[in-house]
Amino acid sequence: MPADAAELEQIQRWFHAAVTRPHVRPERVADLVLPSNTLDSAARLSIYANMYFDRLTEILGEEFPSVQHLLGPQTFATVVRDYVSEHPSTHYSLAQLGKKFPQFLLTGADASAIGNPQFAAAVATVERTMEDVFDEQQDEPLTFDKLQAVDPGSWDQVRLKTISALRLLRLPYPVNNYISAVRDGKSIGIPAAEPAFIVVYRRNYRVWRADIDARQFTLLSGLAEGLSLGDAVSACAESPDTDPAELAGALHDWFRNWTADGFFHAIESDEVMTE
Repeated sequence: MPADAAELEQIQRWFHAAVTRPHVRPERVADLVLPSNTLDSAARLSIYANMYFDRLTEILGEEFPSVQHLLGPQTFATVVRDYVSEHPSTHYSLAQLGKKFPQFLLTGADASAIGNPQFAAAVATVERTMEDVFDEQQDEPLTFDKLQAVDPGSWDQVRLKTISALRLLRLPYPVNNYISAVRDGKSIGIPAAEPAFIVVYRRNYRVWRADIDARQFTLLSGLAEGLSLGDAVSACAESPDTDPAELAGALHDWFRNWTADGFFHAIESDEVMTE
């Protein structure tokens, strides 16, 4: 038995390190862990270490099912073990465990095991963003009728506030169809690399993903950053992928669809404040 609280804390810290850092052979195993009739001290300790990593692999597998499918269960488990060893859980909620996983796949994991780190990281970025969006606060969405009620002379000055539960992603691979196929139990190959844009948002307590084009990404990003509608549309019109002659007709359809999907929750300007 430990002699005092300080010694107990020391033993607890030793046990934590022994369980969470399985690549480092802990000292004092025989002194602190009794053997059983069938297992020596080290084998008994390894049961706890394996349970720890198995549980965290299960949690991250639920958060990143498409990454797990891409890597295969065994490689995924190995990568998770390396990730958790480098980035152990420090938050009371395990929902925070995977925050650094996309970047780890890109720069920290064994590239030969990953195969295509850029694609794996892109897939993981979308799946992690889905987790973040799910946990965001709820905003009351703005209706298209309220948009149409704004004085046309004020449109250039108004700012449309995007909901908290919306993220815009620029990625090096079009990963959305791959993620959908995996979640539907279908087989699909890795697509060719090309710039891709995705909006991730929550509507009616469900998280949705949608591919958008570069023009829509530029416009929505400007609005999300607080630009006035006039400045955001101008930035969109000046992008290389935009035909100004076609833009005017597209804007009405875009905003009708985006308000139907609940992208905005307020209209702001010096004269207007609508929620």
